[in-house]
Parts: sequence; structure tokens; C-alpha cells
Amino acid sequence: MRSTLVIVGAGPRGTGLIERIAANAPELYDGSGLDIHLVDPYPPGGGRIWRQAQSPLLWMNSHAEDVTMFTDETVAMAGPVREGPTLHEWAGVQGRLFADRRLQGDYLSWVHEQAVAALPDTVTVHHHARRALRVEGTPEGRQQVWLDGRPRPLLADLVVLTLGHLDAELDPEQTALAAYADTHGLVHLPPDFTADSDLSALRAGEPVLVRGFGLAFVDLMVLLTEGRGGRWDGDSYLPSGREPVLYVGSRRGVPYHSKIGYDWTGERPPLPRFFGPAQIDELLARPDGFDFRADIWPAVEKELGFAHYHRLFGVHPERTSVAWDVFEAKYAAAEGPAERDALIASAVPDPADRLDLTALDHPLEGVRYGSFEELQDGLRAYVEADLSRRHDPDHSPDLAVFLGLLSVYGQLIRLGGIGPWWHGFFSYLASGPPGPRLRQLLALSRAGVVKFLGADTVVTAEDGVFRASSASVPGAAVEARALVEARLPEPTLGRARDGLLRALHADGAAETPDGLLRVDPADGRVLDRDGRPTPGGSPSGRTPTPARPAPSPGRAPADPPSGRTTRRPGSSWSSCADRAPPGPREPPRRPSAPPTPPPFRLLRGVPAMSVMVDIRSVHKSYGTLDVLKGVDLQVRAGEVTVVLGPSGSGKSTLLRTVNHLEKVDRGTISVDGELIGYRRSGGKLHELPERDVLRQRTRIGFVFQNFHLFPHLTVLENVVEAPVNARRRPRGEAEAHARRLLDRVGLADKADAYPRRLSGGQQQRVAIARALALEPKLLLFDEPTSALDPELVGEVLDVLRDLARTGTTMIVVTHEIGFAREVADTVVFLADGRIVEQGPPAAVLDAPEHERTRAFLSKVL
Repeated sequence: MRSTLVIVGAGPRGTGLIERIAANAPELYDGSGLDIHLVDPYPPGGGRIWRQAQSPLLWMNSHAEDVTMFTDETVAMAGPVREGPTLHEWAGVQGRLFADRRLQGDYLSWVHEQAVAALPDTVTVHHHARRALRVEGTPEGRQQVWLDGRPRPLLADLVVLTLGHLDAELDPEQTALAAYADTHGLVHLPPDFTADSDLSALRAGEPVLVRGFGLAFVDLMVLLTEGRGGRWDGDSYLPSGREPVLYVGSRRGVPYHSKIGYDWTGERPPLPRFFGPAQIDELLARPDGFDFRADIWPAVEKELGFAHYHRLFGVHPERTSVAWDVFEAKYAAAEGPAERDALIASAVPDPADRLDLTALDHPLEGVRYGSFEELQDGLRAYVEADLSRRHDPDHSPDLAVFLGLLSVYGQLIRLGGIGPWWHGFFSYLASGPPGPRLRQLLALSRAGVVKFLGADTVVTAEDGVFRASSASVPGAAVEARALVEARLPEPTLGRARDGLLRALHADGAAETPDGLLRVDPADGRVLDRDGRPTPGGSPSGRTPTPARPAPSPGRAPADPPSGRTTRRPGSSWSSCADRAPPGPREPPRRPSAPPTPPPFRLLRGVPAMSVMVDIRSVHKSYGTLDVLKGVDLQVRAGEVTVVLGPSGSGKSTLLRTVNHLEKVDRGTISVDGELIGYRRSGGKLHELPERDVLRQRTRIGFVFQNFHLFPHLTVLENVVEAPVNARRRPRGEAEAHARRLLDRVGLADKADAYPRRLSGGQQQRVAIARALALEPKLLLFDEPTSALDPELVGEVLDVLRDLARTGTTMIVVTHEIGFAREVADTVVFLADGRIVEQGPPAAVLDAPEHERTRAFLSKVL
């Protein structure tokens, strides 16, 4: 009889569990067979948080080089290491890029498919795009997992919960505010994941009170400004006129600290030092439990101080008055905070070099402003100083504290529920927004679109409005008809909207002070309120995602390209028949201009009939989904080939196989006579080393629909980066060439601007210049105008027309039929993974032979 495992939650936690099952399968299973049922209404891998159906403007708050789902030798675990690429290695983006969340979602989907493909032949994975409602059963028998809309339960030998962020019913305060808003015709948006919030009720020009200054606020800020058509010009913000005015406040009154903008050098602090496994073991052994403030925080404070001073004494001994070994011995022996503070005061003369965690947690404590306008000036100065400090390696003890926070966080996981304060403090210091986001905040403040309320913000509902005041400007208040709670719902079992958790809680499952299920630390079983395993005995808990410790402080959280790998033959991925139907698609964009005859094209001396791209019988699958089904295509040098087709037809996948961002399952691709991604030896194909693949990619330019510019580099630096680092071109020569390219795309005057200050069309033109900087043989464009507002499409198409006139070999995936008619030499119509029709534009667009082509064109013309 086959064993059955049900995993509830298909996001990164569920994917991490499947990856570990695959890695440990030879030792865990006897080959008798295992069915894994993955239950989640959202797509596997990315889950809800990292799904593709969200704005491409939303970034991660981690550097791409710090994001991975794979293990290496630094991970403490019993199972084998299975190394794999970080996000930046997989996506081919710069390591310090703050990628958009949809790109992360693509990466997680790929990791999930890799994990499934690595399972043994006897293991089958089924995805149920539904919600789990309840678990029933006894310790002696199989458990029954009931799903929404499914008449029969799943029978399970084991149930594991791998859930992340969940919605909750409103608490009493939020319930009262919602009722007040309903009575008085106000707008109240309770705590929520910002990407899921309906912001349409927040009207242009009207004041909106915002409580919360963390990452949820940053998302809200972006969606209500750039998301409504505003744009950046230098250090200024140019409003679209559709923005509300955001009045933001919180307990601290300031935004989370910026991500640190420099790398670690030299010796790392030897952590853990004062808060490690031995201390955790002692706390867990206490029969009467422990108190965070009394029993844990003193050791945490000492640990973070050790990290700080280890770095200060190591790299800035001139700012200390004693030798490190002397200080370290006395610091270790200090009995309490008073003795430790006296030691620090004598050894570190400048108070600015001392670590004061209380002051960090209360940055505006005792600070008062005489007017609301003075507060704006004061907080802008605070944010500017924070940005400067977080990007200045002279303050590298801050980075050491970050490493200390990571170490402490790893230890605290073993303790389970420790209350919410620590998580907020950690996020405030270690998981703040990227620096460019805070520079945007400053610009919005100067433009009057964002205004600061100050510390200890209090919101009341009275006189038919919401009213906000703070301790920072005594006596001042702001009134508004809209209130947004910019934060996630607090975890809670009793008010969870998730039916399964509510049912478990009703059946007696215990809740931690953090609002989570209480589980046995030894095996993850759910415990009841008396500390005993629940009657169902469901082994469950928060399964940690395998992750590599961050080598640098950038750690953070779109329809970007995704590399996918075919499942291993014999292992199976089952997309069950009870999957919910897909949502509606956006209507295709119509051509913005009438067709014109194709222009004369210079071929730059390339023989007219030479083949630049040769695609032969290419197949590509994701699990059981066949995306490309034997595609054959030839592109001649100097010609433009436009690929059309409905969503999901395989257009982007085909494009990504050309430069080996996607590995083909069968078939070959050659560019200018060179086999891409492989070498042929003894009649067989062998995959090239990564360095050789990267060399090939320098000759194949790729322009993505979402630009993927490096936000921390100027326009000129973005264009220069690849020629200098990939081609070792002298910087002066590369800059001169880059300026010529910027002039060619009409952006010579934007060389020193940052991407955030450009419109979408300008950013895409920079991306084109960057692709041209390597002087590629071939340019690939993946829907280069799909992420642009309609009025910006023309400027990008003009650049493509100019490239076509100069004989650049291009393959363009687009829905711009007018552009295809005007510019293309060959139009290819792709549907269901096959080329249905191809030929000159006049033949394919005006007199298509195939009914499938005619049906498609009738919807887009």
C-alpha cells in the first residue's frame, strides 16, 4: 500500500520540504511508493506572497545574491547538501539588485519543479488548488483532510502544515474603526498584504492617514504614486495628479532603517558568543518557562553588543582606548547592564560609537517640534542621515550588528513563541527597505505627496472623521476621511480566516504568544492547551525553508522570465482535475498607428541568405505540461522575426531557450553556427560549463519586458557595467561607447540619472542601450512594451524601428500587430507550443491560412 503525505501550503516552506524529501529519499523510503498531496489555492513555489499576479513595481527587500532555496556546507542539518543557484545566478541579474517579487516567484516555481523532478520514480506529487478545511482522524488510523469543494477527503498517513502569512478577522479595535467608517461614509483599510488591498477608494488629492512605517507602507507608497502614473526626475517626483496625500506615522515615527549598501570585509565576529545553543537548551529546560524581557533580552543585548564592538575594535582601534583582548575579557565578565555600560564608556570615548539599542528602538524619544512643518524638515534630515550612514563603511559596526541579529534570530526559532516585539525590532533594524525606496520617500516628502506625523501616533474616530496626532508635535492634529493600516494582520489562531487553523483551534490546539500553533519542538506535532499532542496527532508546524546565511546585509522580498527544468522521468507532477479555473486575461493591445510599408534595411555586409538562428525540433516541458512541441525556426542574419500568439503559447519560453536561460528537453539551437548551451562529442550533447554559457550570452542581447535595470546605478553605469565586467573593456572606452548608444536611443541627457527618475519608456530604452553595449550578434525582445503605459509605447517602438533599419538581427515577442506589419521580415504565429503559421507579414496578418491564426487576429485587430 502506498504511503500518503499531505502538505498544506505550496509556497517556499512547502517547496523546501519537498526538496528535503527528494534529497533524503534514498534513506527515508523503501521504494514502496509515496503520494504527496500539495494543497494550496495558489501556484506551487511562489504561493500567495510571491505569485505573479501582482504589480511589477513591488520589489523584494533582499539583494538577489542573498536569496536561495538550496543548501550548502554552511547549513546545519542531518540530510545531504543539494547545492543550487541563488536568485541572481539563476536569473542572470546583478547580485546587488533588489529584484521584483514576480521574478522571485518565477525562481521559486523553478525550484519547486526542480525538487519534484529530483524525487524518485515511486514518488508522485499532486497539486490541489483548493483550501484545506479540517483534519479528522485518530492517532491509530489514517487522517482525513477535507478540502473546499471536494466531496471526498484526502487520506493521509502524515499531514504537515507549511503555511506562511495568513489573513485574520478584525480585532476589536479594527472592528470598531470599520463600523465607524461604515456609519460615517469613511474609508478604512484594515491590516492586509498590500498587494491584495483594493486602493481604488483612496481618491486623488485627498488626505489619507497611514499607520505603519514598515515594508507594507513602502509598498503602499509605491502603488499610490508610481503605480498611479507619477514618475521620477532626478531627485524630484513629478505627480500625475492621481495621488492622494499620505500622512504616515507609527510608534517610532520613522521608517525602517535602510538596507546596508556596502559589503563586509575582514574577520567576522565569532557568533554565537553569549546567546547560542547552550543558552537555548537552558531556557527550554526551565520547568516554569521563561520571560522574554527578563530572561532572554539581556543575553541578546550582550550578544549584539559583542558583535558591534568586535568590529569597532577590529577596524577602528583609533576610536577606542584599550586593546580588544582586554575589553573582551572584561565584557564577558561583566555581570549586568550597569557594569557593562561603565566598561563601554571608559573604552569607547565617543558616545556615537556606542551601541544603544534602547535609543535605536525609540529614535524620536523626547524630540519635540514647534510646528508640523518643522517636523517634515526634521524627519527628512533623519532619513537622509540614515541613508548616508547605512551606505558608509566607516559605520561597519552596524553591519556587524546585522550579523548578530541573524545569529540571534536563528537561535530564537528553537524557543517558539516569544511574543511580537522581537519580530518588529528585528525587521526595523535588519529587514528595512532598499535605499532607493527611502530616496523616493524623500522626493515624495518634498513634493508634498507624503507627510510625516511623528512618533507615538494616535488615531481616533470622532466628529465624523479620523483624526491623528503624535507626541512629536504637541497639540497638532490631522483629519482625514480615509485610514489605512499599513501592516500585515497579527498572527492569531482564534481569529484566523483559514478554515483549517480555526478548526484546529476549536478542537483544542494551543496558541503561542506569537499567535501560532504550539508544536512539540522535537517532532513538530501540534500540542493541545495541556501540552499534549492533539487527538488527531497531526505532525505539523512551520517547516523552515532551506536557506543559506546571508553573506551581506541585503536580505529581502513579477511576470519576469523563469528558467524551468523538466521533471525526472518516472517522478510525476499531477495537476489534479479539481484545479480552479484561471482568471480572465487582459485584452490585447491594439496597434497605435496604421501600417506602413517596411523600411529599407541595411545589412551591414552580412550575406543575405546566411542563417543567424537555427532552431531544430525544440521541445520543452514543465512537469507534465508540454510548452514547446517540436519547434523549428530559422532566422536569417539582418532580419526581424516577430513572434505572435496567445498568452501561454510558449513565446517567452522559446525566446529564453535561444540564450539558454531555459534548457531544452530535446532538440538544438545554434546562433551564428555555434551550438547554444551544449557541445557535441561522440554523437552526444554535453552541457557547457556555466562560464561558457555566459560567454555565449554576451553575444545575444536580451531585453525583458520589466527592464531589470540596476536601481543603484546611473543610466550610464547600467550601460557600462557589462562591457567592463564581462568583456574587460577599458572603462573610458566603454563609457564613450555607452554615451553614443544613449544618444542613439534618445537619452543622452539622462546619462547621470537613476532609473527611478525615468519613465517606463525611458527605462526600456536604457535596457535596449545596455543590450547593445556588448555589440551582440542577435537581439531578443520579450514583449518590450507590455509593461508600459500606452502613451509610452511609441518611443520604444521607434528605437526598434531604428534598429531594424540598420540591419540588427532581432526576434521580437510582442502583441503590437502594427509594429509587426511595419517592421518584420517574418511573422511567426505560435499556439499551444507549435508554430501554426509563418511567413511575410502580408501573408500571415492579411491572408492567414490557418483557422487558429484567423481566430487570434480577429481578437487583436
